[in-house]
Amino acid sequence: MYSKGKASNLYTLDIESGKTVLIGSIGMHIVDIAFCVNILYGIRWRDQKTTDLVRINPTTAKTTIIGKLGNSKVASLAFYKHRKTLYAMGY
Repeated sequence: MYSKGKASNLYTLDIESGKTVLIGSIGMHIVDIAFCVNILYGIRWRDQKTTDLVRINPTTAKTTIIGKLGNSKVASLAFYKHRKTLYAMGY
């Protein structure tokens, strides 16, 4: 399991012990992450009205911007594995 901490650091999380291991700095303000079929996605808030979908390397925490998510502020991601669909919620 992966976790995003303060300063947008990426961690692995042992769900049994609760211990975390730092992978590295994501390097941008990420508000949520979701793991889908071996790919880790994140939501980046660029400013008050602009959000980007990013891909995060789960081994190094390096990010790649995939694209802008319109003019709404997306705040949450979820992956439904049976449909292989990534959902985003905004306001």
